[in-house]
Amino acid sequence: MQNLKVFILTLLMTVILVQPIYASSGFQSSQGAVVGKVICQSDITEQYIIYGRLSMATSDGYKVYQTGKFFYVQPTDSDSKFYLQQRIGQGVKAFGTLELLKGSSEILYSNTITEYNPQDDYGVMEPAYGEAGPHKWIGFGVAQDQYRANTTKLNKSTDVINTLADFADILPRTICTVNNETYFCDPATKKKFELSEAVSALTGIKTAFTPDNPAYLAPIRNFWQANFKQGYQIEQSQKAYAQMNRAHGGFVYITGLSGKANNLLEGVPAIRPDMDKFMTLVETQSPVEFTDWATPAVFYGRISGTPNNETYLATTPRPQPLLEGEEYITPYFTGPYFSEDKPESLVKAIETTHAIFESWPIGWQGQGTLYPGFTPQQYSQYEGQNVWMTGTRVLVYEITTCTTNEDGETECSTSISHVRRGNMEEGMFTHGDSTTTVTLVGHYISPDHIITKHQYNHLLNLIRELIFKGGI
Repeated sequence: MQNLKVFILTLLMTVILVQPIYASSGFQSSQGAVVGKVICQSDITEQYIIYGRLSMATSDGYKVYQTGKFFYVQPTDSDSKFYLQQRIGQGVKAFGTLELLKGSSEILYSNTITEYNPQDDYGVMEPAYGEAGPHKWIGFGVAQDQYRANTTKLNKSTDVINTLADFADILPRTICTVNNETYFCDPATKKKFELSEAVSALTGIKTAFTPDNPAYLAPIRNFWQANFKQGYQIEQSQKAYAQMNRAHGGFVYITGLSGKANNLLEGVPAIRPDMDKFMTLVETQSPVEFTDWATPAVFYGRISGTPNNETYLATTPRPQPLLEGEEYITPYFTGPYFSEDKPESLVKAIETTHAIFESWPIGWQGQGTLYPGFTPQQYSQYEGQNVWMTGTRVLVYEITTCTTNEDGETECSTSISHVRRGNMEEGMFTHGDSTTTVTLVGHYISPDHIITKHQYNHLLNLIRELIFKGGI
């Protein structure tokens, strides 16, 4: 009988040892290691945030489980804490007890922490950080809750508007504005479709919005999955946590660091009311003299002219063949611009409601033009409208070169140069027997995509509803 009790006790202990350990908080615990770069210490939890990879202890040693992710590491003694403080911005290997919580990031409790150098992994496996990240990140999308956001990544300031315009292009209905009311419609029949009908149709439920073509959803679904990603966020600070809480349920610009599996949230500098406030400010400002700087950019402002009561707007000013007797029209754009390679400048302007306003023609009627303006049909779509636009600020230079030959005769040639990045130095320059004169003779915007303020807001409303329905 005694032997039976010992056998049962031994069996119970064996079962306990091979099962995961569950804490009272609902976490699942096991032995693990986090290898990567110490990013910072969270002022919310006082835990350290490390970007890198997670390995799990197995009977065959540690095996890599996840890569490219942010993890929490909690030092369990004063020496480990001091070591992590000294290693911020550098690599570590931390071993200990890992607690897993579904939907959140892992926490490693560790008192065994050593140095890690990414070069040690070259030729063996991908280093835990470096080219693998983390990378500076700006996201634009919807904050679903305090920890999740569905966003598109801004590599360029033009990405948001280009993405919205491309999305509008593949939708089976047009966005119409009649007497300042915006909705989906069929321009031919003027049939109106409610936003809820569009949401249901795009999530697979047939409505009046649904076209006859059954394959219409495939390109829309592919586009959605390529551009809108749900990600989990780790907040770095109390401030970031409070900002995310304020943004819950609405559109946001998020700044931080991105990984493959989650992101480090540094801040939420702008929410949708800030975007509305920025647009209202721009609509009430007057332009100053233009700066002679060419760049691909995103713009928000007004296209000169008198607005129509009804507009059925295309998102892109595509070239159209001119009818006999027609000419191109050169309207003006008035508003700020944000260089393509500086997306943070756009976010900063929305956050601070501050920007510099200029007035530029759209197209140029001078010699050697590369963008001739709008056709009358295009102009009727955009005149007097407040618009978001992507395109390029172009500077036009006249370059005259004169050369004196051996007989003392001077021959001159003139060319036109359209500069799309930066600018040229103006003036007269002498090289031996040649003299070159560079003169700025024109400037214009060559647009890629144009969407009106009404379209922009309607598309944001549609995307938000789709995100909370689970996407397309």
